[in-house]
Amino acid sequence: MAVASESFIVRCGTLLDGTGGRLRDMAVTVAGGRIAAVTPWKEGRRPAGARVVDAGGLTVLPGLFDAHDHLASTPGRTLAEKAAMPPSLFVLRVAEVMREMLQAGFTTVRDMGGLDLGMKMAVEEGLLAGPRVLVSLAIITQTAGLSDYTNAVGFSTDVLRLPGTPAGVCDGVEQVRAMTRRLIRGGADFIKIATTGGISSRISGILTREFTFEEVKAVVDEARAFGKPVAVHAYGGEGLKNALRAGVHSVEHLGPLDDDDIATMVRQGTYLVPTLTNMWTRLELAKVPGVLSPYNIQKAQELAPLQREVFGRACRAGVRIAAGTDSRGLRNGGNARELSLLVQYGMTPMDAIRAATSVAAECCSMPDTGRVEAGQRADLIAVDGDPLRDIETFEETEQIRLVVRDGIVFKDRLG
Repeated sequence: MAVASESFIVRCGTLLDGTGGRLRDMAVTVAGGRIAAVTPWKEGRRPAGARVVDAGGLTVLPGLFDAHDHLASTPGRTLAEKAAMPPSLFVLRVAEVMREMLQAGFTTVRDMGGLDLGMKMAVEEGLLAGPRVLVSLAIITQTAGLSDYTNAVGFSTDVLRLPGTPAGVCDGVEQVRAMTRRLIRGGADFIKIATTGGISSRISGILTREFTFEEVKAVVDEARAFGKPVAVHAYGGEGLKNALRAGVHSVEHLGPLDDDDIATMVRQGTYLVPTLTNMWTRLELAKVPGVLSPYNIQKAQELAPLQREVFGRACRAGVRIAAGTDSRGLRNGGNARELSLLVQYGMTPMDAIRAATSVAAECCSMPDTGRVEAGQRADLIAVDGDPLRDIETFEETEQIRLVVRDGIVFKDRLG
C-alpha cells in the first residue's frame, strides 16, 4: 500500500544522483512530494518531526524510466486470446503490469501506443499504484504501414490497444495534420509516428520508407505548434532521414544507422532509444513454436547481429541514449533487463543508470525528475547491492527495497 506524501529523510549508504555522481552516507530530505535537500548525513540537520527512512546499507538513486513501452500489449498471448478477452479483464491485466512495474523501481514510463488517457489519470488520482505515465495514445501510421493491422481481406487484427484508444492510420499531409490534432485533443503527451516498417510488419521491411517527407514534416510542425515532441519509429534508410530532417525529438529502435544518421543525431541533439530488450524478447519467444510469425523471426535474426556494432558507433559519437524496452508489458519488472543489455553492448554501468534516469528524463521532456537534487520530484529507489558492480541487481525485484514516487512511499521493505 502507498503511504501518503509526508516529510521524511532517506538515509543513503551510497547515493547515485542520476548524473554520474556517487556519494557516501547522504541524507535526502523529502517534503511536499519534492526533494527539499541533499546533505551529508553527518551534518545532522533534520526537520522537526521528520521520519527517518533508513537505507544506510543500500544504494539509493532516482526512480527508473522506461522511455518506450506498450503497456497494453503482453508478449506471448495469441491474437485469438486477445480478441476474446473482455475489456474489463484487459484493463485489470494492464493495471497489474503497471503495479509490478512500479514495485520493480520504475517510476515513469513513456507509453508508445495502446494505453489510454484513463490509465494515466488513474495513476494521477491515486486509483492505480503504477508508474507515472506519458501517453501517445496511438501510432500515426500510413495505410499498409507499421500499425495498419488490416489484413488482405479487410479484417482488422488490431487487438494490441485498450478499447477506446484511436487507430492511427492516415494518409496525406492534411490527414496526418488532422490526426496529430486529434491525438493532442485526446490528451497525448507526445506524438509517435512510424516512418519505416518494423520487425512485426506483415508487409514492409525494417527499411521500407513509410510516409513522405512532406507528411512527416506536417506531423512535426503540428506537434511543435502545441509544444509536443515527436518520437519516430524508424530503423534507418530514407524513412529515418526524412524524420531527422523534419526535426523529430527521439528515434525509437536500433537499426543499421549510417554515419550520416549518427552525425545528424549528435548535431541536432536527437535522442536514441535502442529498445534492446525488445530484440532479446523476440529471440527468446522465437524458441517457442507458434508465438511469432516466420517473417517476425527472420527479421529479428537478421537485425540482431548488426545492433552491437551500430550501438558502439552511436555511443562513441556521443548520441544521447535513453533506456526504453519496448517490452510490451513484460511481467514482474522485467524492464530492468534493458540496463543489463546496455552494459552488455558497451555502456558503463554508470552510463546505463544515467540512460534510465537523467537522460531518459530529458528524452521524456521531464526536467524535474531523473536526478537526486533539491527541487526535483521525489522519485527514489533503494537497491540492496551495488549496481555499479553488478547491473543485473536491478533485475531482481526483491532487491528493490524502497520505491518512492512523488514523495509517496509505494514500497518499503527496509525492515
